[in-house]
Amino acid sequence: MNSVVKLLLYKRYEDRISKLKILSLTWFVIFFYVFSELNYSVLAGLFGGLMMTVPFYSAGLILDILFSYDENTQVKTKNDEVKTESVKTIDDDYSAETYREKDNVGTRQDSLEKANAYWLGTRLQMKEKPPFSLYVFKSASDAENALLELPFIHKADDTGNLICDKVMEFGYYKVEGDEYEAIISGFDFTLDEFNQVEESFKKHNGVLKNNLEPSSDVKQTKSVEGNKDNVKFRETITKNQYTYECYDAKSKADAMEFLKDRKVSEGLYYVCVYTPEGDFGRDINGIYEM
Repeated sequence: MNSVVKLLLYKRYEDRISKLKILSLTWFVIFFYVFSELNYSVLAGLFGGLMMTVPFYSAGLILDILFSYDENTQVKTKNDEVKTESVKTIDDDYSAETYREKDNVGTRQDSLEKANAYWLGTRLQMKEKPPFSLYVFKSASDAENALLELPFIHKADDTGNLICDKVMEFGYYKVEGDEYEAIISGFDFTLDEFNQVEESFKKHNGVLKNNLEPSSDVKQTKSVEGNKDNVKFRETITKNQYTYECYDAKSKADAMEFLKDRKVSEGLYYVCVYTPEGDFGRDINGIYEM
């Protein structure tokens, strides 16, 4: 096939037209130069170049339609709309499900200090201990990949942090040497989810450190739309250096929507929401069940 025609047959319609315009301009410059060399006036040279360029451009459009039309590329003239082959754009990324930092409803453990605070502080004070799975990994990438394989763990598009769409302690952190620990723990931890976690952690070279299997009576929590406007302020309590901002809500879903929008940026400050389905709080580390 002629090399000029090959240049016209680009994958995208816009690319072919762009190339055609460049070739047409080149064609025009050549004929303008030819007419100028023949001692025509500048005006005559311009008109002469245009007269030779327009047929060339028209012929290029015809060749484009005849030789490059296929099922994936269609040209429509109605309302001057042009429909081209499917090309992924930034809008396509937003059409898929995305996650943001504000979608996190768990408490992230991403440092040994946070892990120690949980095991030696928060958990010790609980009368009922939530089930958990704790594994040791030789690399951060293994730990992160093991967590991301779980249906309730995601990576936030805006921060790059791991987030959890369940009220759980979750995450991974470096311990002594070059090892990392990864944890999932929570009262909503079902037996099916526990088995998923164990399978994923083992698959990504994790070694069991300790675990507590949940009861088969724990059922999967149904996803329900909440309304943060149903959350009402009760009181603010200050005890020594601790501050508790207390609210009442009609449901857990309402409490979650409210807490997801709250920001806590200082230590020893707690936002507490009391509901008929349980009590929930948020501190500087995230959301938790009280």
